[in-house]
Amino acid sequence: MSLKFLKALKSLKSLKSLGFLGFLGFLGAIASCTSHTGEGEMEPAAIGFHTHRIEEVGTRALISTTDDLRTPGFGVYGDKTVGKSSPQLVFENIKVFGTPWDYEPTKYWDRTAAYRFVAYAPYAPWTESESVTWYSSVDKTLTINGIPQWQKIDGDEIDYLVATSAGTAEQYLSQPTNGTVNLEFKHILAQLTVNIAKVSPAADYKVNGLWFEYVPTGDCNCVYDSSNESLSFIGGSTGQQNLLPTDANIKVGTSSTQLAHYLVAPFDLGTVNLQLSYTLGSSEPKTVPVPLGITKFESNHSYVFNLLFEAGSNISVSVTEVKNWETIEVTDDVYNW
Repeated sequence: MSLKFLKALKSLKSLKSLGFLGFLGFLGAIASCTSHTGEGEMEPAAIGFHTHRIEEVGTRALISTTDDLRTPGFGVYGDKTVGKSSPQLVFENIKVFGTPWDYEPTKYWDRTAAYRFVAYAPYAPWTESESVTWYSSVDKTLTINGIPQWQKIDGDEIDYLVATSAGTAEQYLSQPTNGTVNLEFKHILAQLTVNIAKVSPAADYKVNGLWFEYVPTGDCNCVYDSSNESLSFIGGSTGQQNLLPTDANIKVGTSSTQLAHYLVAPFDLGTVNLQLSYTLGSSEPKTVPVPLGITKFESNHSYVFNLLFEAGSNISVSVTEVKNWETIEVTDDVYNW
């Protein structure tokens, strides 16, 4: 109880002599005392969020800027640990969205606790029949369910991102942002682009098939370990993945033509080659293996394969691999995703 409040109580004895005006003054004193925190106490500080470095992604990204996340928002799981107690979940798939970033209900820092925040984008609400995401405070892992192994980039694809941040409440509150959690999102999928061109203007090449054999297909689940920021993909099946429609008949020119543009859940490619089916003039379709020069597709990477018909069935391949969020000078055919 504050000294000011005690003095107000003491003045109660003189209210009879002060009358009605004195009584009003007494009430004002009480209000003044109770509207402030006690000596040594601190005002509660709200937990806020900020997305870090998404603005630096280059062109042709699917989610490339903070503004791309404003409407769908991102989901947050967060737990706090006090001393040696077990983690307590305080954020459970909370949607953060808008300008500025907002969520509800507002959560406040416990200055005695350590926190871990794990976020993903775009936000996916829980339904009675399905939970797209779930988080384990014990294992510190976030699981995203039902990710297509292959997604054609046509406007309906989902570009998944994850981020994590951990520290004590006092560390967050001592930063210049004063209680704001900075999240540095990274793409969990790889981006694949296949382009093709020819050297001879007279050669009549047409592409009628492009596929991988013995690769993961179907849907998979991603497990994100926030303690070391590692990703693993489980589930799905193995089979052939067509990158072009079965009735494709794409004329090849001397300028580069895009054959395929996909989001791919990472996997080890090993010695598997890309398969290309084509015709030259009126000849029968011919299938040739196209070595890509890589052994795996990695998260947060963009792969651009430029195929070139040099003469007959001779095909050269130039490979450009771009890692996200690096300062890289890009050309028209190379996307800094």
